[in-house]
Amino acid sequence: MSSSDNTAHSIPAPQPAGRRPKRKAKDSLLEWWAIFPAASFVVVEAVFGGPKEPERANDMANYVGFIVGGCLFGFVASLLLAWFAYRMIRRSRLAATLVFSLLIEFFALVAFGNWLIERTHRASTRTYSPSSGQSASPRLN
Repeated sequence: MSSSDNTAHSIPAPQPAGRRPKRKAKDSLLEWWAIFPAASFVVVEAVFGGPKEPERANDMANYVGFIVGGCLFGFVASLLLAWFAYRMIRRSRLAATLVFSLLIEFFALVAFGNWLIERTHRASTRTYSPSSGQSASPRLN
């Protein structure tokens, strides 16, 4: 009697039809706080990442295409290198998040720098023109 009692308890109870046992969820590649550099990148790209040519910047389709393309490139490149760091450093989520954050903020800095260079270039060509009688150097006036 006791031997049949032990076998009855060792057999798992049947699962109801249509239900599968829950599997443990996989860890994500990035930590939760990686949303902050990603959000700042999207904001910087949306504000400063438009096309540089004035005739293309006025067309909304071109403008949106530049913004979406810049965001996609930044995210894909950063995620690819973050995944590489994740795999190389023994599946370290912290390393992957740091690599992702640094790269995404680097791309945001590049977008802002390009906008700043373009703005400075446009201001310098408007301010000092040979036809206005001003010299190329503001100190010589």
